[in-house]
Amino acid sequence: RRRGYCTITYLKYFNTERRQRIQHIDNATMSGARKLQTEIERVMKKVDEGVELFDEIWEKVYSAEQQNQKEKYEVELKKEIKKLQRLRDQIKTWIGSSEVKDKDSLIDARKLIETKMEQFKVCE
Repeated sequence: RRRGYCTITYLKYFNTERRQRIQHIDNATMSGARKLQTEIERVMKKVDEGVELFDEIWEKVYSAEQQNQKEKYEVELKKEIKKLQRLRDQIKTWIGSSEVKDKDSLIDARKLIETKMEQFKVCE
């Protein structure tokens, strides 16, 4: 009878330890998920800003009257497309990751950047 008591006490202790470890892992996972979500939101904001800036520079390239102005804007446009390409690489990594569940907005952002890349080829 006493032996059964020890076994039950041990199991309670073991289960408590196990629950604490699992909770710690869950907290770490949740913390990592929050960090990832924050990073994704930051990159998506940069994509929106970058696309907007790209469009503004694009208009300047084609409204420039002097050749030297046009060349200056083309250099700016190239810098902006490089930034967008780096963001696209990060987005492609997330799309391929199993950590990210909802990939629709990432896929849309990637397609938007690729559209701007095609648009840039016309200018080049």
